[in-house]
Amino acid sequence: MKSADLEIILRRVLAAAIVAPLAAAACGGATTGESGVGPSDGIDAATGTTGTTGKPEKPGTDASTARPDGGRKDASMVDVDVPEEEEPDASIIPDAADAAVTCVVERPRLPDAGSCIYDVIVNCDQDPSSDFAFCDTVCTSAVAPSFGCGVVAPLNGDRYLVNCYTCGVGRRPEGFAHDGAACGESALGQYFSVIAALEAASVSAFERLERELSVHGAPASLCARARSAANDEVRHARVMGRFAREWGGAVKPPANDVMSVRPLAQVALENAVEGCVRETFGALTATMQAERATDERVRAAMRRIAADETEHAALAWSVARWANAALDAATQARIVAAMEDAIRGLEAELDLDVPHEVRQTAGLPSRGEAQTMLAGMRANLWSQSEVVARGAA
Repeated sequence: MKSADLEIILRRVLAAAIVAPLAAAACGGATTGESGVGPSDGIDAATGTTGTTGKPEKPGTDASTARPDGGRKDASMVDVDVPEEEEPDASIIPDAADAAVTCVVERPRLPDAGSCIYDVIVNCDQDPSSDFAFCDTVCTSAVAPSFGCGVVAPLNGDRYLVNCYTCGVGRRPEGFAHDGAACGESALGQYFSVIAALEAASVSAFERLERELSVHGAPASLCARARSAANDEVRHARVMGRFAREWGGAVKPPANDVMSVRPLAQVALENAVEGCVRETFGALTATMQAERATDERVRAAMRRIAADETEHAALAWSVARWANAALDAATQARIVAAMEDAIRGLEAELDLDVPHEVRQTAGLPSRGEAQTMLAGMRANLWSQSEVVARGAA
């Protein structure tokens, strides 16, 4: 898929997501979306385009980032801080600002491979379900960094299961694991710490993809695009790392040493899930951030990153089309099912509140907008007919 074609789809979906709250307002609701920003912020609701003319130019790699091995870099080169290890021992969670809920964290459980949600069991003196301030305090204390959370279900007695949302969207390599060591003095520091770690993980993901494409005989153009994407992610991680430090956060590169070449079917399945689903939605989110972030520096950075991420997502669809030609019908069906599972998982991740400060400064969608965006992606790109038509499976 061409990057320009995908950008048209993303802007169409984004325009609809911004207009939807306004349509509700015409029936007696609020006059702006949940984020407090309407379509006048740069995206034309009719065309899905902005007032700017095209994407920013993408300069070449400068001498400070060049390497003799074809420009490839690994996550260890990312300019991020390395804090001391902190053990998430059970601790007393203080009362939140406007709530009288006191809880003890019994057990934070590390996410399964590829997940971004920690399960945290807490013992509380009252039901915390409607108290977001409490929820945020629990997640920050137990598995920092965290920038979204939700009380999933009451357990037995005074025990509750809390989900802590610890990363955004984007391509994650096999074996990606966030050890919870990243932290921040503010919600913004925590958010950018997590995103820096995720961008660093994407470096390894694209380096491995380039190697596997080459081994499996992919066209040279696809290999070159994967190599370019790895270089892009190094730059993204550095930018996010600087933002993290500015807002009191720090992060170390995630551990990932898995670089063996996998069978093509496994490569295609990961590409469909991480690229055609997660990274494509990440490109959509970045496009919104480029228009909506209230911090001018974040907005400027996201304009460049959004263009890069759209190209990375387009690469995923191009890889899917190439790989699909060599896969049998049963494998294709498994890929379609895996994509649907990934979309449902993404839906669960997005059904969580993000602190107002993070949403405004970084330009993230509100919960309602995110769900509308997801529905738009289902209709315009992720329906089974579209997936098959575009050669992903």
